[in-house]
Amino acid sequence: MNGTPVTPTEALGAWGRLGNDPRSVHVEAEPAIHESRFISLVSGRESTPNLWTDAWLAALAMSLDYEITTFDRGFKSFRGLRLRLLSMADK
Repeated sequence: MNGTPVTPTEALGAWGRLGNDPRSVHVEAEPAIHESRFISLVSGRESTPNLWTDAWLAALAMSLDYEITTFDRGFKSFRGLRLRLLSMADK
């Protein structure tokens, strides 16, 4: 954060902690409605570097009726997404 990317070792460590957190959920396969939701989220939008990944994640969360918890304010653009925005303690 703060404009400096984390190292792969740090990222993999965070990935491991998230995977072991009992609040994390593993999804084996996307629900059938995922693709149509994904298409609706990207259709008619201007392509951006984060659009495809963010739309895929938003569609997955919407298809499963899950909430996304993130620092990324870009997710606010997906209408109907249950979203919990986090902020840095010093901000």
